[in-house]
Amino acid sequence: MYIDQLRAIMKDKYDAISSDILTYIGNYTKYTDAEIEKLKEDATGGRKMDYSTRPEFTEQKKNQDVSLAIWANVTAKS
Repeated sequence: MYIDQLRAIMKDKYDAISSDILTYIGNYTKYTDAEIEKLKEDATGGRKMDYSTRPEFTEQKKNQDVSLAIWANVTAKS
């Protein structure tokens, strides 16, 4: 009984954190202007880069007693 209550509480906390990240996923997948400039400076060999979306990102959120990180492969088709 007690374990079930703790699991329910933890599940609710993970749901709240992950829903916040996934709701604002567009904010995490876009490069900032400074990041785009850095990528352009570092580009070598005439490669063309897609500056519209990051290929992947990692975001970590915390609350008082839970830390959750999400890694996303944004360009994956599956």
